[in-house]
Amino acid sequence: MAPPADAEPLLQITVWDVRSESCVSTLVGHEHVIESVSFAPGPLPPGLLARREGEEAKDPATAEAEGEEQLHLVSGSRDGTVRVWNATRGSSLFVLRAHDNWVRGVVWHPCLKYVLSCGDDRTLRVYDLKSKRCARTINDAHTHFVTSVAIHSALPLLASGGVDRCTRVWALE
Repeated sequence: MAPPADAEPLLQITVWDVRSESCVSTLVGHEHVIESVSFAPGPLPPGLLARREGEEAKDPATAEAEGEEQLHLVSGSRDGTVRVWNATRGSSLFVLRAHDNWVRGVVWHPCLKYVLSCGDDRTLRVYDLKSKRCARTINDAHTHFVTSVAIHSALPLLASGGVDRCTRVWALE
């Protein structure tokens, strides 16, 4: 699968199969440079991406029942958006818009029902994937741009780093 001829290299995500050295999919949709990507660390909960009227996204449980292995990815971009992708099919499932500036980092919550992001608007954001909305915002998380975000896989801890040269650890509720 070749990328679209008009796609800019920094505006697309190319997913490769390392064993066969072939392109699995090319994800195009961001309107500015992509700053961060994160693979879902496992299968998404059943019903999380259930089809709504007019949507083409398949419920992961249905796809798995049909024998299709689904690979999901989240990306953050300088266009201020967070996108959730089906990397297996090469499709954008939905776009999350809440940041007022560049999105610098994205990460999946271990339960896979949430995605977290950080950005140049100095915020940390938590998105509920079922409602496809920003569920929580930590304003002024840093005194300057927030450039990285990480979450502990077992403990309710979130870490963020920023241009202010600080690393902060947050207890999640």
